[in-house]
Amino acid sequence: MHSGLLKALAVTETRRLTGILACMLFTALPNTMSYAENIDKIVVYYSENNDFQKQLASALYEKISIYNRTDRVKYLSNNDTSQIGPDDLIISIGTQQTIDKQLRILHNNIIYIDDSNNRVEKTSGNTSYINIEITQPACRHLYLIRTINSQWKHIGYMTSESDDSRLVELRACAKKLGIKVSDELISNDEDLPGALDKLVISNDVILALPDSRVYNRHSVKNILLSAYRQRIPVIGFSDNFVNAGALAAVYSSSEQIAQQVADSILEIDNAFQPIVRTSVYPKDFTVSINKQVANALDLNISSEETLHKSLKDMETGL
Repeated sequence: MHSGLLKALAVTETRRLTGILACMLFTALPNTMSYAENIDKIVVYYSENNDFQKQLASALYEKISIYNRTDRVKYLSNNDTSQIGPDDLIISIGTQQTIDKQLRILHNNIIYIDDSNNRVEKTSGNTSYINIEITQPACRHLYLIRTINSQWKHIGYMTSESDDSRLVELRACAKKLGIKVSDELISNDEDLPGALDKLVISNDVILALPDSRVYNRHSVKNILLSAYRQRIPVIGFSDNFVNAGALAAVYSSSEQIAQQVADSILEIDNAFQPIVRTSVYPKDFTVSINKQVANALDLNISSEETLHKSLKDMETGL
């Protein structure tokens, strides 16, 4: 009888300890599903009139489909925010001032896909956001130049905004790398020829930075031809720039940006804490080389794959 009682007590104690242990484990583990359950839809705003935004919206849909989230995705190409629920995650592609102003008064989490020139515009309002910039960090451009030719010590650039935050980053990075940079401020199209003439005389290479007032369909060809005649290479910021005659460029494709956005969505979906206000540059990137221009300038350049690896190594400090 005593042995039966002891066995019963042992079983009871075992169950009690198991229950306590289970509670302890449940409490200790992060509640990775709690925030995911609070996200209702993923609402994507973009412009039908912008090719890059349409490409990015399409690429984003393909990337999201990998995570089986497409059933919750809603695409809107107008300024209507009435369809946004309080628990929706918003993806805003590009600069759309009307919709951005409306979004900033909401409490939703937002992923902006924009460039650094609009970074300040996102800091007001009640939203928590991630601003994924489509432009490259300044150091990445300089790393590319350094990787192509370590003897290029003088770099010139043109800009229409002297207080552009990217230029502060550029100068700081150039100082760290021992590179001297010089700039020419462009107020109108008439300033371009004279500014370029000054830069090609005193620099080893011209760095083109995203600036539609300087580089547009009316000016790019003449800028590239003028620099080419003086045998000064131009480093661009897009594949189209390289195809037009720039020596090289580092940029992020719509697929690469879309992958980063999809990864961010997954992280938010699985996190139990809401996102904070932050801006990040593209994680992945592509390097393009115009081999014809390189040959014409008698430059022996590594392959695109080798340059890409070198840039990755420089960014990670290897």
